Amino acid sequence: MSGKVCLLIALFLTASWIGVLQPSELDSEEAESIFVHSRAVTTWSGTVQLSSSYTVASGDELRILSGTTIEMSQGARLNVDGRLSVLGTDVAPVLLTSGISTQSHEGLQFNTSSNGFGSVIRNLTIQNADYGATIYGSNPLLDNLTILDPDYVGVDLFNSATPTIVNLHIDEAGQDLHGFANTWRYGLGLSIGAGSAPVVTGLRVNDAITRGINVWGGSGGLIRDTHIHNVTLATQAISAGVWVEDSILLFQNLTVNRSDHGLYVRHITETGVTRPTFRDTTIENSMYVGVFIERYNHSLYANIPMNAQFEDLTIRGTGGPNAKAPGLCTAALNINTSGVYIENALIEDNDCIGFRGYMMGPSTTVRGLTVNGSGEVGAADPNLGSGIYLRSVNWAPTFDDISVSGAAANGIHLRKASLRGTNWSVDNSSSIGLYIRESHPEVDGIIVEDNGLNGVHIFDANNVLLENVVSARNGASATGVADGVGYLYEESNTLTAETKDVTCRTCTSIDDAQGGVMLSSSIDVVLENHTIVTPTGIGPALRVDNSAITRTGVVTIRSMAIHQEEASTHAVSIGSSDARINGLNLQGNHSGMFWTGSGASGLPSSLASSTLTGPNCLSLTAHSELSDDS
Repeated sequence: MSGKVCLLIALFLTASWIGVLQPSELDSEEAESIFVHSRAVTTWSGTVQLSSSYTVASGDELRILSGTTIEMSQGARLNVDGRLSVLGTDVAPVLLTSGISTQSHEGLQFNTSSNGFGSVIRNLTIQNADYGATIYGSNPLLDNLTILDPDYVGVDLFNSATPTIVNLHIDEAGQDLHGFANTWRYGLGLSIGAGSAPVVTGLRVNDAITRGINVWGGSGGLIRDTHIHNVTLATQAISAGVWVEDSILLFQNLTVNRSDHGLYVRHITETGVTRPTFRDTTIENSMYVGVFIERYNHSLYANIPMNAQFEDLTIRGTGGPNAKAPGLCTAALNINTSGVYIENALIEDNDCIGFRGYMMGPSTTVRGLTVNGSGEVGAADPNLGSGIYLRSVNWAPTFDDISVSGAAANGIHLRKASLRGTNWSVDNSSSIGLYIRESHPEVDGIIVEDNGLNGVHIFDANNVLLENVVSARNGASATGVADGVGYLYEESNTLTAETKDVTCRTCTSIDDAQGGVMLSSSIDVVLENHTIVTPTGIGPALRVDNSAITRTGVVTIRSMAIHQEEASTHAVSIGSSDARINGLNLQGNHSGMFWTGSGASGLPSSLASSTLTGPNCLSLTAHSELSDDS
């Protein structure tokens, strides 16, 4: 009987021990999960030397205590199929390095089988590695990870990896390999690919060769509080602080400084989606381009619903004295596709075009864009000196609340551009305020002031509608009359056609250096509700000369008030042109109006409801048919 009692007591004691973890098996962080199944726990401390790769098996845990140094042989890798717990501290981090400083190990690799096992890396420094940390389809926590001089990639994500990364610092990626690499894929800081979606808070990448952040392959995630500095020198790929292709993710509070390209977004795979969002982004001192957005297949310019979105963007110093090599930039912001949304952008102090757009479509919207002090000074091609240069823009992206100041050449230069806009202002540009060539814009609300040449110059354009325009004090740098008037219409239009008018409605010229409005070889121009006030000693306020045009057409003037203080010239001079004039009011001290029609082959002209003053207030010649339509 006593033997049976002893046996029962022994069984109870044994049962009480089953499932009880020893203290060495407990995590120091209470929030971390504990395996509920059996596993082997290995603990490293002090100095650990690995002569070959080591694998943490699935279901097992490797625990590395604070202050541990792990010396790895060349080509060795720490593979994680189970759980890895690196328990470094601020004062005693863990170091993963090479046993021989001139040789490279392969860093850490989390495999898909480690997903969900709660791996944690805290206060780890990795140096002398080809790859710092590679993650395949797993979700470890990386907290305070520093990677020094990785040859290929600092942190590399594949196969829908979803790590949480806090305070990641990567220095000098690819520096030791530069000039010897046989692949473009080296010198990368953080690479996110193949459907991965990390959450990253606090990322610093300095002195990488190819990319600070490289995103590809339908990836996503959230990246915030990021600073990237000096990404440059790649010859087999485009160097960029941030590169995004075929992916959707969110960046918040991003700064890129002194890189070849600050930020590059490229849509490559036509069946994929490219739609990154950038909030609170600052790009400074880029060598070539601050921000570049493009569709890689340049033969496919169909309208894309969305390619990239920017909210609160600043670009400054592109190609300037603080860039790696000054004077090499092409644009601060370059868009070579459709589907871009920009809200609240400041582009300033760039030695090249501030904003350049090509082949944009109606899915592009820009609201709240300020461009200051941009454009190439002394460029042989005036396009390159523009604050904003838009070419081959398809009807009709939207540009609202646009401000350009101090452009090296033209403030806003439109070439073959069809767009809509409101509330534009251009001041202190060296050349023309708003230059429209072969374009079809509709813009309501324009102020052009203190520009070196014309306030508005429209050349070889039709189907133009400008409303509520003010031109003031432009033309101070003009060497001729044509360059110094507020509004210059040149070869716009040269052929009469329905719905192709060039119209300026409710437009004002105040103290423009050489007068208010000049038309040269232009018909189908409609000047409606105009006010012109010329500087003292300047006239005529309105000039029309169509002597060089061979086709017939009319100029339409509806309600125009002119105040001129120059007695020796006419207030209005119209040469070789037919016109329909209604509501012309001349004021001040001048010689009235001189009008020569186009002769016997001309079209009917009219003059009605007008008040003309001055000596010889109206002189008429060469009119085949002139009537009063009042």
